[in-house]
Amino acid sequence: MHQDQVAETVLRIVADTLPTGSEPSLDKPLRDYGLASLAAARMLLELQVRLGVAVPLEWLGGQVTLRRLIDRVARLAPSEEPAAPAGDMRDGGGGPGDRHGPFPLTPVQQAYMVGSDPDLTPDPAGCRLYREFRPPSVEPARLAAAWRALVAHQEALRLDVDDHGRQRILEDPPPVHVPVHDLTAAGPAEYARHVREVRERLARPAGRPGAWPMHAVEMSLGPDETLVHLAIDGMVTDGHGLGVLLGQWWDRYEHPERPLPRVGVSLRETVLALHARRSTDAHRADLAHWHDRLAAMPPGPPITAERPEERPEGHPRRSLDAALTPAQWRSLKERAARLDITPTALVLTAFTEALAGYAGSGHLSLVLTTSDRVRLPRGTDRLAGPFTSTLLFLAAPSFDGSFDDAARAVHTELWKDLEHAGASGVEALRELRTADGKTPDMPPVVFTSLLDSAAGGTEGLLAHLVRTGSRTAGVAIDHQMWEARGALHYHWDVADGLLAPGAADILFTALGNTLRDLASPDSAAQEARPLNELQKAYYVARFREPSAWDGCQVLFTYEVSGLDTGRLEDVWHAMTERYDVLRSHLSHDGELRVRRQAGPRRRIPVVECGGPGEHAAVRAALRERMAGRAFPLGRWPFTELCVVREESGRATVHCAIDLAVADGRSLHLLVRELMAGCVADGPWQPALPGGGPHITTAPTPSGEARAASAAYWRERFASPRARRSSPTTSTRRA
Repeated sequence: MHQDQVAETVLRIVADTLPTGSEPSLDKPLRDYGLASLAAARMLLELQVRLGVAVPLEWLGGQVTLRRLIDRVARLAPSEEPAAPAGDMRDGGGGPGDRHGPFPLTPVQQAYMVGSDPDLTPDPAGCRLYREFRPPSVEPARLAAAWRALVAHQEALRLDVDDHGRQRILEDPPPVHVPVHDLTAAGPAEYARHVREVRERLARPAGRPGAWPMHAVEMSLGPDETLVHLAIDGMVTDGHGLGVLLGQWWDRYEHPERPLPRVGVSLRETVLALHARRSTDAHRADLAHWHDRLAAMPPGPPITAERPEERPEGHPRRSLDAALTPAQWRSLKERAARLDITPTALVLTAFTEALAGYAGSGHLSLVLTTSDRVRLPRGTDRLAGPFTSTLLFLAAPSFDGSFDDAARAVHTELWKDLEHAGASGVEALRELRTADGKTPDMPPVVFTSLLDSAAGGTEGLLAHLVRTGSRTAGVAIDHQMWEARGALHYHWDVADGLLAPGAADILFTALGNTLRDLASPDSAAQEARPLNELQKAYYVARFREPSAWDGCQVLFTYEVSGLDTGRLEDVWHAMTERYDVLRSHLSHDGELRVRRQAGPRRRIPVVECGGPGEHAAVRAALRERMAGRAFPLGRWPFTELCVVREESGRATVHCAIDLAVADGRSLHLLVRELMAGCVADGPWQPALPGGGPHITTAPTPSGEARAASAAYWRERFASPRARRSSPTTSTRRA
């Protein structure tokens, strides 16, 4: 092809891929446009289809500009435009066919069907999505009519799976029923009970798996609000398609006279085209890649319950929600740009390090949600459908280098894997059947980024979203994140019955603490100090035997009645600002690194329990983990706190501190001061000398005070003999 033709084609593809409002510039680095992983993969796939050039993902990194990309592609492009490969629909057609005829399930749909059978899984939850909205001044009858119009318009909402495992689009099903519950005269307790019952009922499909309708809408008219409940099966659509459905539903409600946008291809044609691709050489090459890559596939993170209970109706799920402020999220994106990685890769690194830090370092596998939409024509962006795919990500959390080094490694591996995302994780696992015919288990942790998806918008109904949830068979932690109004929102659906006691709350809090810390400029400034003999002993043992050594921390447990966890966090943060030892950690190069500031206030996880029996089980699990897991080199903090609380209000505070930063007696004094500050009536009063000159919450100490402080801490660290210490525990009541 002529270079002008290449340039025109590349410009068109890039312009269509860039975020809304971005204009392509020939001399601007492509990374500066903030391309998410899915958008980048789609761009490169389209370049390959249109120009016959296999473009590696790394061509979009560094300082590569659009001009340089065009030059590279032009040198490799064939003289004639390539024909579309089998199974590709980018010419806008996928074969005429009968749009209401049967067609096969996608691999992920098949997995959802298997995950609905109580004879095949201890958690037969299938895949069910739930959303709840609180739109102001909504007209229920009009909103119900808009939903029925959407069902008639979007073929995915008319999908039905027969007894032979084939699906079809019903041509003219009966109108869907949209119940409206009038509780305008109900009291608060009655209304809350009703809403809870609706949520629990819609969390599970009413009929057989795959039977139409695989969705339900209900409305609850409360004393001072209207709640819109939506439940939809994962068999129907992916996350992007759900965003499309919500946008078109609200558009139809607000403008009933306006026709909904048409898509020039049927849902059946798109699925058949994707199915045909599985017979191509490209797909076989993708499967071969995964067969080699997963040959020594590590297990999922060791965070699951030892013997999870079988639940014929599926394990209940609980939601956890948090967000980074626009300023924090902007800081993280800037950090990702400096590292030449995607924001998704940065958060994924924090996520995998939280998992590894909980259970000890080591390789682990998890599921990343991807999409087959990159293989569909652009007009299908407005088509809802079952285009969810998966990618098995083999994480190798390494604490041998800095977090930034780890993030670059994750980014590199992620983009390599995305080049072979044409074969889903479901298919890849089937290729790994063992000699006895068994297929390895899918990891129980899922990571989904919606940073470049319509599901993360803030228009229409999404502007009134108040609750989200999902249930997927065998998935113990389902992480989802999206950007809205400049902030990063992240949401977990957790199945506590599938997890080790307290794991969900501890991990969720750890992820949030890491993300806020990475976004803070205060976390960068550190002072390097030499190690004393005792610290050297701890460093050498940890450096040489990172997997064999259990650590050198002391665990304190205090039982407290009426604990105020907010005050606990306040006092701990103030103590961290005051005492150097709480801002210290061992570096990889054998130094003691002391932060100049504590950084953002760290959240302390609170594990809620039922009665004393459950409390005792959680306490035992925490003692074993917190006292026997070494803090990794190069990562701060070298402390960990967790609260376990019963329904009665009785609470236990667990505090682990590494002996590499302070001796045993000092640790006792620090923890005693923490607990005294939590139960005191007045403001917290420090009981020990400040741990260094870098104190931001108190006046700068005099030279005499500094000398006394330094002498105190030198004495405390000079007194013990340099020896390895076993983990210990101490229990007190406050």
